[in-house]
Amino acid sequence: MNFLKSILKHLKKFIFQHKLLSLAVVVGITIVLILVFSKKTSAEFEFVEVERKNLFTSVEGSGSVSTESQVTLRSSVAGQITEVLVSSGDEVKKGQILVRLDGTKAYQNLQRAQIALERQQSLMAEKERKTNSSFSTGQDSLENAYDEGKIILMSSATSLSDILSSIESLFSCNGGFVTTCQGYTSRDLEAKYKRTAEEQWWKAYNMFEDVFQDKYALLTQNSSQTDIDETLSLAKETASALVDAAKLAQDAVVYSRDRVDWNNTYQVNKADEAYALVIQQISAANQVMKSINNAQDTITKAQRSLNDAGQDLEDISSGSSLLDLRDRQLAVREAQTELAKYSIKAPFAGTVGAMNAVQYDWIGNNTAIGVLSTETYSAQIALNEVDITQVEIGQKVELSFDALQDVTLLGFVSEIDPIGSESSNVVSFKVKIIFEELDERIRSGMNVTANIIISERENVLTVPNGAIKSEGDLSYVEVENTETGINDRVYITLGESNDTESEVFSGLVGGEKVMVRQIEKNKTAAGSRGFGFGN
Repeated sequence: MNFLKSILKHLKKFIFQHKLLSLAVVVGITIVLILVFSKKTSAEFEFVEVERKNLFTSVEGSGSVSTESQVTLRSSVAGQITEVLVSSGDEVKKGQILVRLDGTKAYQNLQRAQIALERQQSLMAEKERKTNSSFSTGQDSLENAYDEGKIILMSSATSLSDILSSIESLFSCNGGFVTTCQGYTSRDLEAKYKRTAEEQWWKAYNMFEDVFQDKYALLTQNSSQTDIDETLSLAKETASALVDAAKLAQDAVVYSRDRVDWNNTYQVNKADEAYALVIQQISAANQVMKSINNAQDTITKAQRSLNDAGQDLEDISSGSSLLDLRDRQLAVREAQTELAKYSIKAPFAGTVGAMNAVQYDWIGNNTAIGVLSTETYSAQIALNEVDITQVEIGQKVELSFDALQDVTLLGFVSEIDPIGSESSNVVSFKVKIIFEELDERIRSGMNVTANIIISERENVLTVPNGAIKSEGDLSYVEVENTETGINDRVYITLGESNDTESEVFSGLVGGEKVMVRQIEKNKTAAGSRGFGFGN
C-alpha cells in the first residue's frame, strides 16, 4: 500500500511539474480512444435500373369467390342493335361476336383520331427532315465561319505587324516626326503628347508580341473552335490597342505639325507625310477591327442557328411534338376501345342459354341481352364511390387469393351495381368479375383481391415513384455516375403513373440506374485489428 501511495505521489508531482506534456498525453489518448471505438456514418445508395415494361393503372377491391352456372350478357354502351349473330342453344367460343350495335359514331371518332395521328406523324417526319437539313447546314456554316476566322487571323497578324512598324517609324530617333529622342523640358507639352503616344505604342507592341503572337503561333489546321475564338479575341484587343496608339500618335503629329516653320519646305513636307501616315494607320487598324468583328459575328450567328436546330431536334425526340404524338396515339387507342364496346363478345366458351336481343331494337347501357351458360367462377367485390367511376364492363382484372399465394388469374368485369349501398356513412358499389381462367384449387367462398386494369401502356420507359424528385414544376431523378461517384441530376418529363411507377417521356433512354433511396450505413472506424499493428 505504501508503495502504491509513493507511485501516486510521484505521478502527481510529475503532472504538476509538466502540465503541458501531461495535457498533451491525455488529449492523445482521448483521440486514439475516439478513433478506435467511435463509428462514422457513410452514405450509400440503392439504385434501380430504368427499363421498358407495360405500365398498368388499376383500382383494387376485395370480396369472395362464388360459382356461376350462367352469366348474364350485358351491353357496355347504349345503341341500336344492327346484328344478332347467335341464337339460343348455340355453342360459342371465347371472344366470338354475339351481337353488334350501331357504332357509326364511334367508328367515325376512330377515323378522326387515326387521321389526326397520321397528320401528326407526317408533320413530325417533315419537321425532322427539315430540322436535320437545317442542323447539317448549320454545322457546315459554323465550320465555314471558323475557316473564315482562321483566314481573318492570318491577314490580321500581317496587318497588325505592318501597322506597328509604320507607327514606330514616327518615334524613330533617326528622323521620326514625333521622336522623343531630342531633349525636352518637363513642362514641354509637345513632349508630353509624344511620350503618351509612344507609351501606348509600346503597350500595343507588347500585346501583339507577347500575347497575340504566342497564341496565334499555336494554331494549326486541327485547332479547336475554342482556340480560334480565343485568338480572335486577342487579335481584337491588340487591334483596339493599336487604334488607340494611332490616335494618340495623330494627336502628337497634329500638335507638332501646327508648330513647324511653314517657310521650311522640308519640315512642312515631313509634317504632311507624318499626318497622312497616322490617318492611314488609323483606317488600317479600324479595318482590322471590323474584319475581326465580322468574323466573330458570323461565328456567333452560325452557332446560334446550329443551337436552334439542335433544340428543334431535341423537341422532336423529347419535347412538345412527341407529347402531341403521344396524345394522338392515346386518342386512337381510346377510340379503338370505345368502338370495341359496340361488339358484344362471348367472355368464355359456353352455350347461349337465352338470347333476348332483337335486330333494330334500341338498348341502353348495361342492358341484359342474353345468357351464356357454363360452369365457372365469379368474384363479388365492393368499390368506393371514387373508384367505381373508373370501372367499366369488360375491363381486364387480375385476381389473387389469400389462401393461394402463388396463384394469379385473369378475369373481366361483367356487371356493375348501378345503385350503391351505404354503411357507416360510406357508399360502396358491388362489381361482379367473371374468371377467364380456372385453377382446380379454387373453392367457392375463398377471399379474393381484384385489381381492375383501368389503363395499360405497352412497352414504355418507367421509373419507380420513389426515385422521382421535384424542383418547382420540374421533375428529376438522380442517375448513378460510376466515373465521378457523384449522382447526376437528370430532368425528366412524366406521363401516366400508378402507385409504384411512372412513365418517362423524355430525359432517359433506358439502362440508366436511378437512385431510389439513400441508406445510412454505420461502419466502425477501427475493428479488432486496431491500427495495423498485427492480426
